[in-house]
Order: sequence, then structure tokens, then C-alpha cells
Amino acid sequence: MDWSFFYSTQAPFVKMYSAEHVAYLVFCAAAVFWFIRSRNHICAHRRRTAKIFLGVMAFQQVFLLYGWYALATDVFWSEGLPLHLCRVASLLTIVFLLTENTKVLDVVFYFSIFALISLFYPMNVYHFAHVSGLSYMINHLITVLIPIFGFVAYGWRPSWAGCRRAIIAFTVYFPAALVANALTGGNYFYMTDRPFLKSIPLWLFASLAYLVTVAGFTIVTAALLYIAQKTGKSAKKVCC
Repeated sequence: MDWSFFYSTQAPFVKMYSAEHVAYLVFCAAAVFWFIRSRNHICAHRRRTAKIFLGVMAFQQVFLLYGWYALATDVFWSEGLPLHLCRVASLLTIVFLLTENTKVLDVVFYFSIFALISLFYPMNVYHFAHVSGLSYMINHLITVLIPIFGFVAYGWRPSWAGCRRAIIAFTVYFPAALVANALTGGNYFYMTDRPFLKSIPLWLFASLAYLVTVAGFTIVTAALLYIAQKTGKSAKKVCC
């Protein structure tokens, strides 16, 4: 058996809406459904749940993600730095779980929108038996689940203050990703190997990416607050 299939950078990527991609989506959807169904139990044992999240994320971050980049690849600086937005969200998730500071969760929530998009539009994602593919699934699934966890167990809610916090955090992150790309030849925030608009100049694509992101955060906030107002779900309620 060729064990390199499970860790090699030459392993195949998942094709969009292939059987493997659909398996990713089905598993993540089932996990989200179970998590929401179990919300009362999770509320009653929120610290235990937080410890489970921390344990899983420690394994994913240390062994599956950065361990794989450091030990099995030669592209650590160009691809392995914690400068993809989902990785930033993962590190902030750890901070939230350790501190229970819901202001951190504001940023995690808005950054998790990109994790959700990535689940439906995977780029350069390995098959789910691959070390990096398993890391991708765990990382993105937890990033999507954590705002739900904060919602039901800590009374966290989206807000305009949280939106402003996320925009400030993104404004700090974005130039850092661009500088890292220039220094390492990397593809952080997919500025180099882009999902679309590949022919336009970098400065124009970067400007559009920043403006669309800020507009997206704003639209999501307005939509969620409108829904909360109409449904009467705006008040904070812990362990509903």
C-alpha cells in the first residue's frame, strides 16, 4: 500500500461536487443538525463541550495542520502560515474557548462566513483520508459550529458593534496577507491563485475583495438583525 496517498502533496484534490465533496457536505450538515438538536444538552455542559472543542482543535492544529506542513512539505512559509482566514478564525476560536470572551466570537462569526463558502467551493483541498483533507474538514466544521455554540450557550448575538469589530480585524489581517504573499510567493486569501477574476491586476482584485468583504459583513448583519427583530429572537438568552 502506498502510504504517501495519506500525506503526499501529490495526492489528488477534491473535485467540486464530486462524491468526495458531497461526502464533506453531508457530514458537516449532519454534524450541524445534530449540534442544534443537542443544544439543550450542550448548554447544560458548555464547559465540557468547550474542552472537547479545545482537544479536537489542538490535535487538528498541532498534528494535522502545522505538523503536516512542517514535516511532510517544503511549502511551510508560502502555504503553511496561519494567514488563511479560516486559520485565523481557528486561532481566535481557541482564544474564545479559553477566555469565554464573546467579543472574540464576533470576529470568529464573520470570518466563519468564508469557512462556509469554502465548504461549498473548495480550492486545493485534498481527499478526506489525507492528513490535510481531514484537517480541512475539522477546521471548517468547528469554525462553523462555534458561533452556534456561542449563540445557544453564551447568549452571543450578532450586532453592529460585532460587525465593526470584525471589519477592523479584517482590515488588519488583509494587508498582512498581501505582504506575506509578496514575501513568500504564497496564496493567502487566494490572492494569487484566485477562484475568479484571474486576469485583472492584483491591486484591483485586492480592492474589490476588501470592499466586497466589508459590504458582505454589513449585509449579513443587517439581514440577521432584521430577522431577529421580526421573530423576536434578538434578546440574549443563555441555554434556551
